[in-house]
Amino acid sequence: MDVCEKSITHFRGLWENSMLLALRDLQWHKAMEMKHPAPQGLAVFEGNAESALGDAILSVEDRLFLFEFKSTAAEGGTEFEKALARVMKKVGESTDGTAKSHFENDSRAGHHFAFSASERKQENEKWTLPVKVTTIKTTPYVTAVQSMENASYRLSDSGPDIVSLLYSGGAEYGLSLSQMAHYLEYLVENYQNAVIEIETEGKSGGGEGSESGGKLVSVPFKGLFALGNEKFIWPCADMTDIAHISALLQEFLQTNPEFNNVSAKKYPKLSWKIPEKSTSNNVKMKS
Repeated sequence: MDVCEKSITHFRGLWENSMLLALRDLQWHKAMEMKHPAPQGLAVFEGNAESALGDAILSVEDRLFLFEFKSTAAEGGTEFEKALARVMKKVGESTDGTAKSHFENDSRAGHHFAFSASERKQENEKWTLPVKVTTIKTTPYVTAVQSMENASYRLSDSGPDIVSLLYSGGAEYGLSLSQMAHYLEYLVENYQNAVIEIETEGKSGGGEGSESGGKLVSVPFKGLFALGNEKFIWPCADMTDIAHISALLQEFLQTNPEFNNVSAKKYPKLSWKIPEKSTSNNVKMKS
């Protein structure tokens, strides 16, 4: 029996971190193909930033993409009870049709699940081990989450693969810097409110230090970027501040595209069952 077929569970489900590293390798290959000196930005989120936004954000030319990685389509349902999923469902329930449409269009363009699919064995003279050729499929985050009825939800594999999405999708996919900055700000603001609402219901919204005590949770950026070929920098960005978000994205893009407020306040205002004490401007800081 081939080692790939050794067990139903033995080689099922990739490590999500390996998908991120492979994506970075892809960016290097594309940079060389396009004769760019280096690949464009890829930043990974953890802690409250991951809970509020997703796993990673990357850029291709002047377009930005936010991804939530899952090892398989069957893992999609793990988002069902999370605070971010509640934000998406509340948007779906909004009666503000124009603002709702603006948000969902931006979300479908720039915010996606990415998961392994279409695995098949292939003999390869370059490898002494048997290999599985794997396609990374994508599907819009908002569409999937708004369709979830329970944690057994399976992601649809009818969407484009991640290479086509990033490099052949054109203007249909990805968001400009201004659009992504406002989109991230909206997610963070409403994630904070969703955490508090979930706590009032006696549930857990997930995320590092997400217990709010009725106050807005902090969402700091704790990522490292390489500066040239010798130094590393940690931009100290507060992801609750639109100015910090836009500055971070400019650093991340390694360019200086114009930031404007064209997307500001166009998304639906969501109602939250927030205790009166949670209206305080105090922010509970987490390390």
